[in-house]
Order: sequence, then structure tokens, then C-alpha cells
Amino acid sequence: MFSFTGARLDMNSWKRHSGGVRRTLAAALTVSLLSMTAQAAPTAPSETGADTSSADANNDRLGLLPTAQSLKQNQFLFNDYELFLLQIGWGATDRLQVSFLTSFPLAGVPFWGILSGKYRYFDSSSVKLAALGTFTFIPSFDSHTFTLATVGHAATFCLDSACDNELNATGIFNLQFGSTGESGRTQAVVVGYFGGGAAIRASRHIKLIAEVSTGGASTTASFVAIPGGLITYGLRFFGTDIAADLLLVRPFATSGSVGDFPFPLGIPMLNFSYRWGAGT
Repeated sequence: MFSFTGARLDMNSWKRHSGGVRRTLAAALTVSLLSMTAQAAPTAPSETGADTSSADANNDRLGLLPTAQSLKQNQFLFNDYELFLLQIGWGATDRLQVSFLTSFPLAGVPFWGILSGKYRYFDSSSVKLAALGTFTFIPSFDSHTFTLATVGHAATFCLDSACDNELNATGIFNLQFGSTGESGRTQAVVVGYFGGGAAIRASRHIKLIAEVSTGGASTTASFVAIPGGLITYGLRFFGTDIAADLLLVRPFATSGSVGDFPFPLGIPMLNFSYRWGAGT
């Protein structure tokens, strides 16, 4: 499971280079879409009846949010997000998956990590449900150790017997306590990040990925929604043991605008996954 955290961008630097990036990105997407169109129909079973489907080595995640799919027992995974974030995972059973996410060591940046767990407690041919949990720690963060625990739930709805085409809905929540109002009374606040999307198989080794996510905070008295969110979309090139996602992440606003955003199509995001061990 992947926990997405924001990063501060130098907008002036993006603006200076965004023109060339947009042209290159548009050309790459055009070539990919033309290739996809040429192979739009999924590969049919062979005349001998053999199964020609290819398992998705990245099916435990959609875009930024996890799905209810998990590793098989004693199967391992390695994920690389944007070349900077690294994740290793292990299937303890066919239903329980644990993973650890961190980054390349950087001067002046303390070692940090996100320990994640996923348990798929319901598994049928068309519906899969999983409980999620993460624990984030950053030692010596601003002279203090920063920790954050979250719980969540993922639901995956398969549109075919092999679950090559699927719909997904995920919610991740954190309970915090803080002082609010003039009285300074301590109040519980639930912060949530949730979304949904789809993965549609376009050819033997290509899927279309689309996801919408947003968030909000709730107290006993009110709920405050984020006035916007993220749209994540793109292509997944996959096989049984290796997969790569070429995605675009675009913020949107439900009121007002997102301002002078330098990437009309979205910020490019490249993810790489590799699986080995039992079941591959």
C-alpha cells in the first residue's frame, strides 16, 4: 500500500521548463494512445482454449490509492515511485500483505518510513474487501519525533472473471485530538482521504487507469471538505512479474480555481513494480 504525501514545488522553475515538458508529454501520450487503439480489443482465448490473460503485477494499487488486491503467500514486491521513494513488500498469507516505504538517503534528511498492512477479509469472484493500516515515523523531525497512524478500507469490484477490469473505492482515516474554539476544549477530529476509480484492460499488456481523490475533516459538530482534489489518469504497462505506470496527476477545485498551474495535463508520475517468489 502506498501512502501519498505532498511535496513542495518550485513553481517558477516549473514554469521555465513546462513548455518543453508539455510538448514531450503530449507526444508520448499520442504515441501510446495510437498503439492502444491499434490493439483495443482484449486478446481472445486461443483455439485450444488456453488462458491468454496476463496477471497484473501492480494490481494492489490503482493510482495513488490501494485496492483490495494483495500479494500471494511468500510473494515479494519492490516498488519505485518517481525513482525517489522505495517500497518492499511481502505476502505473509494469500490475504495478508505487509510493506515498508522509505526514500533514498539524503543529506540533512532524517531516516523515515511508512509501515503498511493490508488484510483482505472478503474475497469472491466479483467483490474483494480489505482492511488497511499504516504507521508513519520521522525521527528528529523539527527536534521532535513525528508519528502518524491511519486505518482504512478498500473495496474492489471485478467486472470480469479474471478481474482484469475493475472498479475501486478506498478511504483512509486518521484520528487526531486538538484544542478548538476560545474555550480551548480538546476535541476529536477525524481526517480522511478517500477516492475511487477504475482500471480497464485495453490490450494484453496495457490498462487504462483513472482515479479521483479528495479529503476532509470531521468533528462531532461539523464536516469540512477539501474544496477540490486530485485527478490521476494514465496507462499501465504490465505483466505477471513487472509493471510500470505512466500517470498524470492534476489538481481540481470545486470552488474557485487551482491558480496558474503550469501543467495543463497534470504532473507526470512514473511508478515501477516488480514481483517475485511464490505465485509469479
